[in-house]
Amino acid sequence: NALRSAFDLHLTIEDYHEHTLGRRSDSRSVAYISCVDARGARAWGVSIDNDTARAALQALLSAAGQFLQAENSQSERRPADDETSH
Repeated sequence: NALRSAFDLHLTIEDYHEHTLGRRSDSRSVAYISCVDARGARAWGVSIDNDTARAALQALLSAAGQFLQAENSQSERRPADDETSH
């Protein structure tokens, strides 16, 4: 909900996997998240952290960042309205 209200970004988590990197109790975790937006576009986010919850959140933010980056680059490519009316 925070991503929706802050960025008007509507994502659905389609897939999530997490595992540890190593066998010791202090091993780091890696999280993989696949998200789909309202148009059906897909992005993956991956993160490694000592804390599994933080790794999952960072992976989600990584995927969300890809959608936001794509939206920004599309809006930069659009000509301004006043330029197209001439």
